[in-house]
Amino acid sequence: MKAIFVYPGTFCPPTYGHLQIVKKAAEILPEVVVICSVNPDKNDNWFSPEECKDMWSAYDLPENVSVKTLDGFKKEHASFSTVVMIRGIRDDADLEYEKGVIFLNQRTLGIDKYLYILSNDDLKDISSSGTRKAALDQNTISLYRQVAPQIVAKLLEKAMEVKWKA
Repeated sequence: MKAIFVYPGTFCPPTYGHLQIVKKAAEILPEVVVICSVNPDKNDNWFSPEECKDMWSAYDLPENVSVKTLDGFKKEHASFSTVVMIRGIRDDADLEYEKGVIFLNQRTLGIDKYLYILSNDDLKDISSSGTRKAALDQNTISLYRQVAPQIVAKLLEKAMEVKWKA
């Protein structure tokens, strides 16, 4: 069967670091599917998977890249046996974290094939959690360095909502 190359994550929000991994993957693979999902173990769900999927439209994605939610992907693919998971690695901490991801995905989804892509040095300090913190701090300079302008506006709006709830 034909391999399906997926780059999964919460992408809450999708950053320039995520975009760089997608572009590197698209250069070497016939097709890349970005999958937006929720990680129940993380407290980073400012946006739904559908909202995160929509945010990817702020970027100029290569033609061989599509973006779906996990639910949408599951509707199209009954089995994950042909999935090759793409993962971005920024540093040693990411590499250590991936050890758990490998075995969890093997046990729960049967995924046993991975492609690791190293991020560029200039993007290693960018993370979704960092963008959310910058939004809470209203640090627009940092936000514009990490995400597309359309996403900056969504983050600042959400940050104000989060602050009002606190």
